[in-house]
Amino acid sequence: MGNTKVLAVVYGPRDAGSKSSHDIDNDKATVSAGVTMAPYCGTERRVVHMNSRICTEYAQAIRRCFEHVILTTLYPHSTISIHCTIFQADGGELPCCLNAALLAIIDAGIDILDFQVSLNVGYMDNTILFDMNYVESHLNGILLTVAYLPKSDQFTLTTLNSNIPLELFEDVLDAAKEGCKQVYAILKDHVLENAKKLYQSTQQ
Repeated sequence: MGNTKVLAVVYGPRDAGSKSSHDIDNDKATVSAGVTMAPYCGTERRVVHMNSRICTEYAQAIRRCFEHVILTTLYPHSTISIHCTIFQADGGELPCCLNAALLAIIDAGIDILDFQVSLNVGYMDNTILFDMNYVESHLNGILLTVAYLPKSDQFTLTTLNSNIPLELFEDVLDAAKEGCKQVYAILKDHVLENAKKLYQSTQQ
């Protein structure tokens, strides 16, 4: 998304085996997530560990979102692991991780409730901005990050960087919903095109 680049990998569903009963649900899949950032991904070359605050926050958000999206009851006593690596960070890292993870889950053939899409939306100088880059997102403005289910018309994630009047929040949230619908249309076309190519390859 923009200049932000993420690689998402999904492992599973895999049988939980003899893992601790405290960590595994026998009636549904257990979803886990991890995020790492390449040392060269940002403007400064530095190592960001997987257990850093930002990576932990991203991983928790990814796990919580996909616990609602994946039909976990179809995969009892199993684990589904999502791992995202951020290779280039120029704003919107969490939405990019969520969108990349969704595509990886679809590619893995894992059943989902809805086609979740994510986007960040900013508001500054009386203007709504979509998919803000690093510089824009660090200016003195409002930044809203959402994950949205277009068919269910529900949000699975809403995070806001500051307190704003309710009326303004509703306007920004409505704009985010419309932006997510556009992202959904783009990603859906790519998924359908990829599925078509896979089908054609099996017919040769």
